[in-house]
Amino acid sequence: VSKAGIYNNLAYLYHHTDQIEASLEPYEAAVKLYDELAEGEQVRQEYYYQASSLTNMGSALGQLGRTDEALEHFASSVGMLEAAMEKRPDNRMLLQYLFESYVRRSEMLDKSREYNKAKSDLEKAIALPLGKNPFVDLSRLRLLAMNVSLGSIQPSVEKAVELVQGKSSDFYLEAAIVAARAAAHFLDDETQPAEEREESVKRYATLAASLIVEAMEKNEFMHINPSIVPTRSSNKRLWDRAEYAAVRQLFK
Repeated sequence: VSKAGIYNNLAYLYHHTDQIEASLEPYEAAVKLYDELAEGEQVRQEYYYQASSLTNMGSALGQLGRTDEALEHFASSVGMLEAAMEKRPDNRMLLQYLFESYVRRSEMLDKSREYNKAKSDLEKAIALPLGKNPFVDLSRLRLLAMNVSLGSIQPSVEKAVELVQGKSSDFYLEAAIVAARAAAHFLDDETQPAEEREESVKRYATLAASLIVEAMEKNEFMHINPSIVPTRSSNKRLWDRAEYAAVRQLFK
C-alpha cells in the first residue's frame, strides 16, 4: 500500500467513525500524494484513487455544512473522471468511481435543493454502462424522489412502488422516501383547499409508512443501515403524524 493509500485509508476510517473533521487532513494529504504519483496524461490507478479521495472529501465537507467547498471537490473529481473516460471508456474501475462521484454529488445538490442539477447527475450515473447493478437500481428510485421534488408526483410514486417488487429492504426504504416527499409536498402546497391537501398528505404518508414497515419486516438489508430512517428529512416531517405510528413503534 502506498503512502497515499495509507492516508486515504486513515481518512476513510475517521470519516466512517463519525470523526468527520479529523478526516479532512489525511484526505487532503492523499489527494496531493496521488497527484504526484499520476503521470501526465496517462490514466493510472492513482488517478482513480485521487478522484475517489476528492469525492470522499467532498462528502465529508458536506457533512460539516461546508457546501461550497464540497461541491468544488465533487466538481474536481467528476471532471477528472469524465476526462479519463474519454481515454478509457471501457475501464470498469473508472466507471464505478465516476458513478459514485455522480451519486454522491447528487446527494449534496439534493440537500441544497438544487433538484434539477441533482437529477442531471443521477441520470448520468444511471446511463453509465455498468450492467446489472443494485446501486444503479437504487439510483433510479432516488431519481424518482428528485422528480417528486420537481412536481411530478403521482407517476413517480407509482413507478417507485413498481420498482421495489421482489427487491431487498433497501429498495423499500428508498421508495418510502419517494412517497414521503410526496406527502411533504402537499404539507407545503397552499394552492389546494385544506381538506384536499390533508387527504393527499394522509395517502402518501400512509404509503411511506407501509413501505418502511415492510422493509423492516423483510429485514433483507444489503447496503442501507435502517437506523437512518428517523433521521431522513422527509420522514422527520411526518414522524409525529398518526400514519407513522407503526414506524415510531419500530424505532422506539
